[in-house]
Amino acid sequence: MNFENLDSLYRSSPIAYRELLEFMYQEFKKAHGKITASIEKGDSTAFSHLKHKIFSTLNTLEYTELIDALTQVTSFYDGDKNLHTEALTLRLNGLFQLLFQRLEDKIGELEEVKVM
Repeated sequence: MNFENLDSLYRSSPIAYRELLEFMYQEFKKAHGKITASIEKGDSTAFSHLKHKIFSTLNTLEYTELIDALTQVTSFYDGDKNLHTEALTLRLNGLFQLLFQRLEDKIGELEEVKVM
């Protein structure tokens, strides 16, 4: 995961950057819950929509592990019988938790800049 692209775009505006990251955090939280539910329900249409919604932000963050995991879910829906919903959900949960932690850390860094 890489914040360098966003760091360079928001270098002169740490407050706006923090607000963007907080918004991303909330949107990823919502998406995570809905993605998990769509996998459990076997709703490939909802999953596809949610995946599309977050993919560009994940690309900006260069979070290839989560992109790969979401692509595996697509393979599951396309009939890859070697994949299981429980394993996919566990992997996604772990990767989302890492994303949330990294966002929290970055927001915390920006809070420190604001205080100084």
